[in-house]
This record gives sequence, C-alpha cells and structure tokens, in this order.
Amino acid sequence: MAAIFVGGVFWIATYVLSIIISIKNQKINIPISAICLNISWELVYSLKLLSRPPTIQLAIDILWLILDFIILIYVFKNLIIYKSSSILLSIVIMLVSFIAIQISIIEIYGIDYGGRYSAFLQNLYMSIAFIFTVGANFYKSYLLAVTKLIGSLLYLIGFYYLERMNFILITGILTLIADVIYLIMLKRLYAKPMVMLSKA
Repeated sequence: MAAIFVGGVFWIATYVLSIIISIKNQKINIPISAICLNISWELVYSLKLLSRPPTIQLAIDILWLILDFIILIYVFKNLIIYKSSSILLSIVIMLVSFIAIQISIIEIYGIDYGGRYSAFLQNLYMSIAFIFTVGANFYKSYLLAVTKLIGSLLYLIGFYYLERMNFILITGILTLIADVIYLIMLKRLYAKPMVMLSKA
C-alpha cells in the first residue's frame, strides 16, 4: 500500500536527519534505548524475511538497519571519547536483551503478527522517550520530530487499513498523541533563550 511505502520514506528521512544533525552538532538526538530497540527489530526481522521473496518493505527494513547502525556507531564513538565504558556495556546488554525478546515474540506470534506488535509498541515507546529528552542534554530537532510523526501516521493508516487490528489502532493513536505533545513542548522551547533546538 502507498501509505506504508511513503511512511517508510519518511522514517528514512528521520534517520538521515538524525545522522546529519549528529555530525553537525556533535549531539545525540534519538534516545539510545530506542536506537537499540530499532536495531534489534530491524536485524531480527530482516534476517527472518530473507527466506521469503524480496519486498519493498524488506528493502526499507534493511536500509533502516544500516542507518540505525550508523547512528549507533556515532554514539559509540562519543562514548569512547568520553570514556563512558559503563554506558557502552549497558548498550551491549540492551542490544542482546532486545534481540532475544524479538526472537521470543516471533516464536509466540509468528513473523507477521509478531512484527506488527513489537513495531507499534516500540514506536510508542520511542515517542514517549522523546518527551523525556526535552529536559535532557539532547539536540532537539523540530523537523526530525515532524518527519517521525508523519511516518508514524502513514504506517498507522496503511497497516490498520490492511489488518483492521485494534492493537494497531490503539498503539498508533497513542503514538501520535505522544508525538504531538513532543512537538508542542519543542515549540515552547523556541521561546526560551540558549536552548539547543534546530529546525533542521
């Protein structure tokens, strides 16, 4: 469906913006736990779906995985520079744990439904995590927040149209609410001096 494809493009734009902003401003702009969750999902489901005929969604998943790994490499680089070995270890533990959880979800619900459940839950978590970064030492980007919101909205429309699952509808709406709250909080930050906030 077109909405799903375009939603995937907006998510790609979100990751590319994150990389550009990180390089330009030397600041992390996506919660590390969310990055680890995304990588675990993209890695496990991309490998599982390789046994099936290739699809556009699989290509998007693999591209997401590459972009997320680039973001994570940047995170590792900064942590090594600042000698934050405890955080590095925490990231490794998170990655291993999240991968194990993704595999367990597949065993219970299968690839298709398991992928839907975990993806929409992770997106909801990511949106809530963004809200908690407002007062933290993160580089905030209004444009990044907008591309994420649009991508999430299009995935909600596309997958609910195909699946008609209440779980997708509920988690999707809650994600959009969290995204809108985050955008409102960012907008208010524009009025404050000395805030690391970017429109790009």
